[in-house]
Amino acid sequence: MPRSAAATSPLGFRRTTVADQAAAALQSAIERGELTNPLPGELTLARRLGVSRPSLHGALEQLERLGLVEIRVGRRTRILARGRWRSSRPARQTLAILSVGPDEAQFMSQTPLILHLHAEAVRRGLEWEPIFETGLAVPAAVPRLRQLVTNRRNTCWVLYSCPGWLQRWFAEARVPTLVLGSCARDVTLPSVDLDFWSVGWHAAGMLARHGHRAITLVLPAAPLPGDLACREGFLDYFSRLRPPHVRVNELAVAAPAPRALARLRYALTGPKRSTAVFVMREAVAVSAYVQVLALGLAVPRDVSVLSRDNHPLIHAALPQLTRYSASPLKHATLAIRTALAIFRGSAGRPRPRLVTPQFVVGSTLGAAPMVNLPE
Repeated sequence: MPRSAAATSPLGFRRTTVADQAAAALQSAIERGELTNPLPGELTLARRLGVSRPSLHGALEQLERLGLVEIRVGRRTRILARGRWRSSRPARQTLAILSVGPDEAQFMSQTPLILHLHAEAVRRGLEWEPIFETGLAVPAAVPRLRQLVTNRRNTCWVLYSCPGWLQRWFAEARVPTLVLGSCARDVTLPSVDLDFWSVGWHAAGMLARHGHRAITLVLPAAPLPGDLACREGFLDYFSRLRPPHVRVNELAVAAPAPRALARLRYALTGPKRSTAVFVMREAVAVSAYVQVLALGLAVPRDVSVLSRDNHPLIHAALPQLTRYSASPLKHATLAIRTALAIFRGSAGRPRPRLVTPQFVVGSTLGAAPMVNLPE
């Protein structure tokens, strides 16, 4: 109900009158397009609303104060253009999630985090607007970005699976923005992400503890900042070993395609074969797991397989993949709290807020076989 449609006492108690109710009904009808210019005469309007003419007068005066209508003596009351409305109700805050990943239907069905984020946004009374456009992945999309940002007000932009240059563009545009992931090195924006550096460090430590000294690290072909942070933590652990008797073979794959799987087969069966595989991206981890089995290798007796990411479908694998898992609800809740702080202007200095994933032991990590030790 409009604020002016009900008198408010100092204690916040609302005294709703017939005129208040009539004003709310008229405003709703105008917004729905059920009433158009000019408005019906006062007698007709009063009958349609079931109120007296004095109550209708009071309702129309309220709408005039809001800038919705114009009352002139001797003429029919007219509705003003929307651009001149002075609504007492603030526009609802909108969470616009922007991703250059796949289309919305496929994306949301595969990503529990986005489903939880949507549910938390609705629970907190936020509007939800998903924008999934693969065409925004390249700098040539800047005009489209300007159009999207210019046409939206009272909006916090949530960047998910977006490259560093796009993060940089939003930082320079100075619009309310939250990165659902890791920021690129030269980008300073509020962010909420998993602690991927620590995951990489921990995974390296677990493999070293099990005696693995020949390891294949499978990275996305177009790594995001979080992937690079995980790689950095992974390699940093081994660089501190004295002596550093570990060989890390990095393998970049765009998807579980035949060529990528062929390269993985060579890494597992070639003259300097790896005894462990650490894979980013859950789809590639499952493909690598299946590929190892297809080669007739036993997991983890011959090859250990670790997945950095988790997905409900992985739970169905037997034996279960050794992996890292974080609560998508906890992740989404922290993101919503950060977005609300951005709306209030109380987010403070932009800094990363990290959720630490839990190590799930699974059944695919074992001791390294004594083969192909680095020189």
